Amino acid sequence: MGTKEDVRAICRADLMKVELAIVRTYTTLLAGHAPYIAIDGGAHAGYHTERLGRLRNCGRVIAVEADPWTVVRLRSRVDLFDEALKAKIEVVEAALQEDAGLRSVTWMSSPSHPGRSGISSIWQNDHSVQFREKITVAATTLDSLSASLSNRVGVIKLDLEGGDFMAIKGAVETLRRDRPYLVFENSNRAPGIYGFSIGEFAGLFSSIGYEPLTFFGESATEGNWFDFWEMWAAPAERAEEARGVLETTVQELAEGALGLSSM
Repeated sequence: MGTKEDVRAICRADLMKVELAIVRTYTTLLAGHAPYIAIDGGAHAGYHTERLGRLRNCGRVIAVEADPWTVVRLRSRVDLFDEALKAKIEVVEAALQEDAGLRSVTWMSSPSHPGRSGISSIWQNDHSVQFREKITVAATTLDSLSASLSNRVGVIKLDLEGGDFMAIKGAVETLRRDRPYLVFENSNRAPGIYGFSIGEFAGLFSSIGYEPLTFFGESATEGNWFDFWEMWAAPAERAEEARGVLETTVQELAEGALGLSSM
Protein backbone atom coordinates (compact mmCIF):
# COMPACT_ATOMS: atom_id res chain seq x y z
CA MET A 1 0.00 0.00 0.00
CA GLY A 2 1.17 3.53 -0.68
CA THR A 3 2.17 5.86 2.14
CA LYS A 4 -0.25 8.30 3.71
CA GLU A 5 1.39 11.07 1.73
CA ASP A 6 0.90 9.08 -1.49
CA VAL A 7 -2.80 8.75 -0.70
CA ARG A 8 -3.12 12.43 0.20
CA ALA A 9 -1.44 13.37 -3.09
CA ILE A 10 -3.81 11.14 -5.09
CA CYS A 11 -6.80 12.70 -3.34
CA ARG A 12 -5.58 16.28 -3.72
CA ALA A 13 -5.14 15.66 -7.45
CA ASP A 14 -8.70 14.29 -7.73
CA LEU A 15 -11.00 15.15 -4.83
CA MET A 16 -13.65 12.80 -6.20
CA LYS A 17 -11.42 9.93 -5.08
CA VAL A 18 -12.29 10.92 -1.51
CA GLU A 19 -16.01 10.78 -2.25
CA LEU A 20 -15.61 7.42 -3.97
CA ALA A 21 -13.78 6.08 -0.93
CA ILE A 22 -16.58 7.29 1.34
CA VAL A 23 -19.21 5.64 -0.88
CA ARG A 24 -17.25 2.38 -1.00
CA THR A 25 -16.86 2.38 2.78
CA TYR A 26 -20.48 2.95 3.74
CA THR A 27 -21.73 0.63 1.00
CA THR A 28 -19.57 -2.18 2.39
CA LEU A 29 -20.34 -1.45 6.04
CA LEU A 30 -24.10 -1.36 5.50
CA ALA A 31 -24.38 -4.44 3.29
CA GLY A 32 -26.75 -6.91 4.90
CA HIS A 33 -28.04 -4.51 7.54
CA ALA A 34 -31.75 -4.52 8.38
CA PRO A 35 -33.69 -1.60 6.85
CA TYR A 36 -32.33 1.72 8.04
CA ILE A 37 -32.49 5.46 7.43
CA ALA A 38 -29.54 7.54 6.20
CA ILE A 39 -28.95 11.19 7.04
CA ASP A 40 -26.95 13.31 4.59
CA GLY A 41 -25.98 16.44 6.52
CA GLY A 42 -24.64 19.18 4.31
CA ALA A 43 -26.14 17.43 1.31
CA HIS A 44 -25.01 20.16 -1.11
CA ALA A 45 -26.12 19.09 -4.62
CA GLY A 46 -27.04 15.55 -3.57
CA TYR A 47 -24.08 13.39 -4.57
CA HIS A 48 -24.31 11.22 -1.45
CA THR A 49 -28.07 11.65 -1.18
CA GLU A 50 -28.43 9.73 -4.43
CA ARG A 51 -25.91 7.03 -3.57
CA LEU A 52 -27.26 6.48 -0.08
CA GLY A 53 -30.76 6.19 -1.50
CA ARG A 54 -29.69 3.48 -3.92
CA LEU A 55 -28.29 1.24 -1.17
CA ARG A 56 -30.25 -1.98 -0.95
CA ASN A 57 -31.68 -1.70 2.57
CA CYS A 58 -31.87 2.08 2.82
CA GLY A 59 -35.54 2.92 3.17
CA ARG A 60 -35.21 6.69 3.43
CA VAL A 61 -32.65 9.47 3.10
CA ILE A 62 -32.99 12.75 4.97
CA ALA A 63 -30.97 15.28 2.98
CA VAL A 64 -30.21 18.34 5.10
CA GLU A 65 -28.97 21.52 3.43
CA ALA A 66 -29.14 25.04 4.86
CA ASP A 67 -27.85 27.22 2.05
CA PRO A 68 -30.88 28.63 0.17
CA TRP A 69 -29.10 28.77 -3.18
CA THR A 70 -27.72 25.24 -2.85
CA VAL A 71 -31.12 23.86 -1.82
CA VAL A 72 -32.45 24.90 -5.22
CA ARG A 73 -29.76 22.76 -6.87
CA LEU A 74 -30.44 19.87 -4.50
CA ARG A 75 -34.19 19.88 -5.16
CA SER A 76 -33.59 20.11 -8.91
CA ARG A 77 -31.34 17.06 -8.78
CA VAL A 78 -33.82 15.08 -6.70
CA ASP A 79 -36.54 15.94 -9.22
CA LEU A 80 -34.51 14.08 -11.87
CA PHE A 81 -34.34 10.85 -9.85
CA ASP A 82 -36.54 7.93 -10.87
CA GLU A 83 -39.83 7.77 -8.96
CA ALA A 84 -38.74 4.94 -6.62
CA LEU A 85 -35.62 6.81 -5.55
CA LYS A 86 -37.37 10.17 -5.35
CA ALA A 87 -39.96 8.68 -2.99
CA LYS A 88 -37.14 7.84 -0.53
CA ILE A 89 -35.73 11.37 -0.30
CA GLU A 90 -36.79 14.03 2.19
CA VAL A 91 -35.09 17.42 1.78
CA VAL A 92 -34.82 19.45 4.99
CA GLU A 93 -33.74 23.08 4.60
CA ALA A 94 -31.95 23.80 7.86
CA ALA A 95 -28.53 24.13 9.48
CA LEU A 96 -27.40 21.31 11.76
CA GLN A 97 -26.05 22.38 15.15
CA GLU A 98 -26.15 21.32 18.82
CA ASP A 99 -29.03 23.22 20.47
CA ALA A 100 -32.48 21.63 20.06
CA GLY A 101 -34.10 24.85 21.28
CA LEU A 102 -32.50 26.99 18.60
CA ARG A 103 -34.78 27.64 15.63
CA SER A 104 -32.48 29.78 13.47
CA VAL A 105 -28.80 30.68 13.04
CA THR A 106 -26.71 33.19 11.14
CA TRP A 107 -25.39 31.71 7.91
CA MET A 108 -22.38 32.45 5.68
CA SER A 109 -23.24 31.74 2.04
CA SER A 110 -20.56 31.65 -0.64
CA PRO A 111 -21.47 32.42 -4.27
CA SER A 112 -17.94 31.63 -5.43
CA HIS A 113 -17.67 28.27 -3.62
CA PRO A 114 -21.20 27.15 -2.62
CA GLY A 115 -19.86 24.03 -0.92
CA ARG A 116 -17.88 26.19 1.51
CA SER A 117 -20.95 27.87 3.00
CA GLY A 118 -21.59 27.27 6.68
CA ILE A 119 -22.68 28.60 10.05
CA SER A 120 -19.15 29.87 10.64
CA SER A 121 -17.31 28.60 7.60
CA ILE A 122 -13.72 27.48 8.06
CA TRP A 123 -13.02 29.39 4.83
CA GLN A 124 -14.03 32.79 6.18
CA ASN A 125 -10.43 34.02 6.34
CA ASP A 126 -9.53 32.70 2.89
CA HIS A 127 -9.62 35.64 0.47
CA SER A 128 -10.17 33.35 -2.51
CA VAL A 129 -13.63 32.46 -1.15
CA GLN A 130 -16.31 35.14 -1.49
CA PHE A 131 -19.27 35.39 0.90
CA ARG A 132 -22.57 37.17 0.65
CA GLU A 133 -23.82 39.31 3.51
CA LYS A 134 -24.79 37.06 6.41
CA ILE A 135 -28.36 35.79 6.40
CA THR A 136 -30.58 33.91 8.84
CA VAL A 137 -31.56 30.30 8.12
CA ALA A 138 -33.60 27.67 9.96
CA ALA A 139 -31.74 25.45 12.44
CA THR A 140 -32.27 21.95 13.81
CA THR A 141 -30.38 19.05 15.37
CA LEU A 142 -29.81 15.48 14.30
CA ASP A 143 -31.61 14.28 17.43
CA SER A 144 -34.66 16.36 16.52
CA LEU A 145 -34.69 14.93 12.99
CA SER A 146 -34.40 11.33 14.17
CA ALA A 147 -36.71 11.43 17.20
CA SER A 148 -39.83 10.17 15.44
CA LEU A 149 -38.31 7.99 12.71
CA SER A 150 -39.82 4.55 12.18
CA ASN A 151 -36.49 2.79 11.49
CA ARG A 152 -33.07 3.18 13.06
CA VAL A 153 -30.51 5.54 11.58
CA GLY A 154 -27.81 3.41 9.96
CA VAL A 155 -25.38 6.06 8.75
CA ILE A 156 -24.83 9.79 9.11
CA LYS A 157 -22.69 11.66 6.59
CA LEU A 158 -21.69 15.21 7.51
CA ASP A 159 -19.98 17.88 5.42
CA LEU A 160 -20.53 21.07 7.38
CA GLU A 161 -17.46 23.21 6.68
CA GLY A 162 -16.14 22.96 10.22
CA GLY A 163 -19.45 22.71 12.07
CA ASP A 164 -19.39 18.93 12.22
CA PHE A 165 -18.52 18.65 15.93
CA MET A 166 -21.40 20.96 16.85
CA ALA A 167 -23.80 18.83 14.82
CA ILE A 168 -22.47 15.64 16.44
CA LYS A 169 -23.06 17.18 19.87
CA GLY A 170 -26.67 17.52 18.74
CA ALA A 171 -26.80 13.83 17.78
CA VAL A 172 -25.82 12.16 21.07
CA GLU A 173 -29.19 10.51 21.67
CA THR A 174 -29.33 9.22 18.09
CA LEU A 175 -25.83 7.79 18.38
CA ARG A 176 -26.58 6.13 21.71
CA ARG A 177 -29.88 4.68 20.51
CA ASP A 178 -29.27 3.67 16.88
CA ARG A 179 -25.47 3.14 16.75
CA PRO A 180 -25.02 4.44 13.18
CA TYR A 181 -21.73 4.77 11.37
CA LEU A 182 -20.57 8.37 11.10
CA VAL A 183 -18.41 10.07 8.48
CA PHE A 184 -17.61 13.75 8.81
CA GLU A 185 -15.37 16.54 7.59
CA ASN A 186 -12.24 16.94 9.70
CA SER A 187 -10.58 20.30 9.12
CA ASN A 188 -7.66 21.44 11.24
CA ARG A 189 -9.14 24.94 10.97
CA ALA A 190 -12.35 23.96 12.76
CA PRO A 191 -11.16 24.03 16.42
CA GLY A 192 -9.96 27.62 16.06
CA ILE A 193 -13.14 28.77 14.34
CA TYR A 194 -15.62 26.93 16.58
CA GLY A 195 -13.66 26.96 19.84
CA PHE A 196 -13.26 23.29 20.72
CA SER A 197 -10.33 20.95 21.31
CA ILE A 198 -9.49 17.49 19.99
CA GLY A 199 -9.72 16.28 23.59
CA GLU A 200 -13.35 17.45 23.79
CA PHE A 201 -14.18 15.76 20.49
CA ALA A 202 -12.52 12.48 21.48
CA GLY A 203 -14.12 12.66 24.91
CA LEU A 204 -17.60 12.95 23.44
CA PHE A 205 -17.08 9.79 21.39
CA SER A 206 -15.67 7.93 24.38
CA SER A 207 -18.66 8.92 26.54
CA ILE A 208 -21.12 7.25 24.14
CA GLY A 209 -19.07 4.16 23.28
CA TYR A 210 -17.78 5.26 19.87
CA GLU A 211 -14.32 4.94 18.39
CA PRO A 212 -13.06 7.72 16.11
CA LEU A 213 -11.13 6.37 13.13
CA THR A 214 -8.90 8.15 10.66
CA PHE A 215 -9.51 7.95 6.92
CA PHE A 216 -6.74 5.34 6.92
CA GLY A 217 -8.53 3.09 9.43
CA GLU A 218 -6.34 3.89 12.44
CA SER A 219 -7.68 4.69 15.90
CA ALA A 220 -7.71 8.48 16.04
CA THR A 221 -5.55 10.15 18.67
CA GLU A 222 -4.41 13.72 19.22
CA GLY A 223 -1.28 12.82 17.26
CA ASN A 224 -3.01 11.65 14.08
CA TRP A 225 -6.42 13.34 14.34
CA PHE A 226 -5.72 15.59 11.35
CA ASP A 227 -3.98 12.98 9.18
CA PHE A 228 -6.75 13.54 6.62
CA TRP A 229 -9.62 15.94 6.03
CA GLU A 230 -12.32 13.27 6.34
CA MET A 231 -12.82 11.01 9.34
CA TRP A 232 -15.05 8.20 10.59
CA ALA A 233 -16.51 7.07 13.88
CA ALA A 234 -18.02 3.66 14.59
CA PRO A 235 -19.77 2.12 17.57
CA ALA A 236 -17.09 0.41 19.66
CA GLU A 237 -18.76 -2.95 19.04
CA ARG A 238 -18.27 -2.53 15.27
CA ALA A 239 -15.04 -0.57 15.22
CA GLU A 240 -12.85 -3.50 14.19
CA GLU A 241 -15.02 -4.22 11.17
CA ALA A 242 -14.96 -0.54 10.20
CA ARG A 243 -11.19 -0.43 10.58
CA GLY A 244 -10.78 -3.34 8.17
CA VAL A 245 -13.10 -1.82 5.57
CA LEU A 246 -11.30 1.51 5.72
CA GLU A 247 -7.88 -0.11 5.35
CA THR A 248 -9.05 -2.10 2.32
CA THR A 249 -10.65 0.96 0.72
CA VAL A 250 -7.52 3.08 1.13
CA GLN A 251 -5.40 0.28 -0.30
CA GLU A 252 -7.65 0.11 -3.38
CA LEU A 253 -7.45 3.89 -3.70
CA ALA A 254 -3.64 3.82 -3.53
CA GLU A 255 -3.47 1.04 -6.13
CA GLY A 256 -5.80 2.85 -8.54
CA ALA A 257 -8.45 0.16 -8.15
CA LEU A 258 -11.10 2.52 -6.80
CA GLY A 259 -12.86 3.89 -9.88
CA LEU A 260 -16.22 5.14 -11.01
CA SER A 261 -17.08 1.77 -12.48
CA SER A 262 -16.77 0.15 -9.05
CA MET A 263 -19.39 2.36 -7.38
